Amino acid sequence: MKVRLDHIGNPLPAGINERQLKTGGWRYEAIVYSDGKSKRVGTFDSITEAKTARDKELGTKPRKTWNAQLSGQRFGYGVALHQTQYRASDGSAMWQMLCSCGTYYLASSNNLKTGRVVSCGHFKKTIKPEMQVEIDKMRKNGTTTALLTRKRPSTNKSGVKGISVVKLKNGETRYLVNITAKGQRHYLGRFETMVKAQEALRLGRKQFVDPIIKSQKE
Repeated sequence: MKVRLDHIGNPLPAGINERQLKTGGWRYEAIVYSDGKSKRVGTFDSITEAKTARDKELGTKPRKTWNAQLSGQRFGYGVALHQTQYRASDGSAMWQMLCSCGTYYLASSNNLKTGRVVSCGHFKKTIKPEMQVEIDKMRKNGTTTALLTRKRPSTNKSGVKGISVVKLKNGETRYLVNITAKGQRHYLGRFETMVKAQEALRLGRKQFVDPIIKSQKE
């Protein structure tokens, strides 16, 4: 997700929206995210006033609402500044990050904890050509056997690699099945039981993973 900029090109703080008045001036709206809903704090003449009001509103919220557990932690080249009101497609919180190159960017807590996001994107550009050649030698058909056969990550709560547990608002549980191969993420569905999810995962591995492993052994 790209960093939002104001009308003069400076990054807008999380939860601050800018709008232009008919008179040509600018106003700044402060928004907080609480209990799955967005709440408008107010509209102000400056970013500083809007951010101050937003911070004050957040300060009245329970700690679990404004999660600070990642604040100050480093993930690769980036440092987590604070949680935003945004949510990723998987429901995890989006964090405002500051990269070592000075660029601001957003990343979900899940992607940070699993190592999927380690920078604003500059890391790929800094790989030396000779290093990239060696990396390419390790790969066949766009992926490596190690990535396909590695163990279940510690953040996985389902107990099965490729299956994630999702709690619905009504309290029910669903099991999401995803497989990543050749740099592409294949969504295989959402199921009511682990048995159905495991069967979908088995068929998915047979379709997407097994052919790659077989070709690399040849």
